[in-house]
Amino acid sequence: MDINVKQKWLTALNSGKYEQVKGRLKGKVGFCCLGVLCDLYAEEHPEAYGWAKNGAGSLIGYINFCDINGDFNDCVLPPDVKEWAGLSNDDPAIAPIPSRRGIFSEELPRDSLARANDSGYTFPEISQIIRREF
Repeated sequence: MDINVKQKWLTALNSGKYEQVKGRLKGKVGFCCLGVLCDLYAEEHPEAYGWAKNGAGSLIGYINFCDINGDFNDCVLPPDVKEWAGLSNDDPAIAPIPSRRGIFSEELPRDSLARANDSGYTFPEISQIIRREF
């Protein structure tokens, strides 16, 4: 992972600026951990990406991360963000973690950052996983 992007992401996750949501990159009141990374990318590349409510194909009330062509991502990193961050997967894989909801980790040989986010790990806890694994 790109060290500069990693530091920005860790700082953002621990800043208290972002409320946390589950199941989407961005909800009405907050972001998932991958959505925070997308938001950082959008701040540096406002000409290429931004947040759009109810984009084509989206569910009512959800906010999608859209490129200039209107293509959107709602749950995983778009290719441009993945490349910018130096990550090899649109939902970065991590070593198995104890599940907080009784699902995910018991069933899979590897977990992911989205699963950690959606199973109840806080942003500060996720930042420790990112620090350790990337």
